Amino acid sequence: MIIELILTNMLTKSANDESKSFFLKMVADYNRYMCEVVTGDKLEIAK
Repeated sequence: MIIELILTNMLTKSANDESKSFFLKMVADYNRYMCEVVTGDKLEIAK
């Protein structure tokens, strides 16, 4: 999953606070977009 990849690889290797903030925002945006487009059982998982 994209979020797991960002959290385990990109965020842990970020050199400064600005890049960490960027990756955390990316995770939040991805979650928001997923909640907007998924339906049915997948929606309950995305929430």
